[in-house]
Amino acid sequence: MLDVLSAEEPIACQILIEIHQGPFLHAKLLERFAKARYMLFSYEINGIKHPSLEQEFIKIDRSRFDPLVKAFFQQQQKARQITMRQNLDSSHAAFHYLYNALMPEVNCPRLVRVGNTDDGGKWICDPWQLPDNCTVYSLGVGGDVTFEVELSNMTNLRCNTFSVDPDTKYASLVGTIPKVTFNAWRMAQVDKPAEKVRSIQGIMQEYGHRYIDILKIDIDNAEHEVMPDVLSAEEPIACQILIEIHQGPFLHAKLLERFAKARYMLFSYEINGYSIDACEYSFIHISCMQRYGISDTLFKLFNTARRR
Repeated sequence: MLDVLSAEEPIACQILIEIHQGPFLHAKLLERFAKARYMLFSYEINGIKHPSLEQEFIKIDRSRFDPLVKAFFQQQQKARQITMRQNLDSSHAAFHYLYNALMPEVNCPRLVRVGNTDDGGKWICDPWQLPDNCTVYSLGVGGDVTFEVELSNMTNLRCNTFSVDPDTKYASLVGTIPKVTFNAWRMAQVDKPAEKVRSIQGIMQEYGHRYIDILKIDIDNAEHEVMPDVLSAEEPIACQILIEIHQGPFLHAKLLERFAKARYMLFSYEINGYSIDACEYSFIHISCMQRYGISDTLFKLFNTARRR
């Protein structure tokens, strides 16, 4: 690629390339693409081998959900649904089925990654459109409050944020951020106040909340215990849910299907660069898509019956 990218004039419009070896060599070649005025429009981590990364470059980004694109992905819809439902098992190798079948179902026109540019950042759809006096839950702090800080700055302190982590040492860290309340609770399916254990519904009841605008979840495997009750509620309790899912591909797919049945649409996903069995997913409920500029569905990852 070195001679190709150093040519005086571009010899290709779109370049679709799988890059191998370590992160230094990835970054070095990516920089050469940038110097040659190629723009990245897609990337996909190889679901079998972490050091391999699919990259697509184009001189001019023209990606949009036009009728041809939508028709193309709807033709693939059945194959992706079969993969999500039938081809997954609990083996580590099956992650390549999961991650290759994944695709955002809707397009967020103002998609941003809020917080740490390393591990810990979350993809949000148009945070500038969050309403006045919005409610944000940040479940799982882990010593990184960049999400809370950046979101507060972006929204001009319009939101009231409630951060939860079982480690009490983060209280002083979170306490420096305006309009952020911290509680040293562990998340679970059932409330146990004496043991400082709370469910999402229990926290909402404690603070008198009926709806959460942004629900951010990074609770290291407990999501499989906490989320089923949230997603089986008669009415949605949150608009956007930003969640890191852990463990094997079968459990990923099982929880993703629950989101689909609850009428949440996937608008972003990001495989964790440190561990292939962790992935960041961002969902938005169909009832609030219009507020954030989403008007169309590209396709559906699961063939689920309409609930309401």
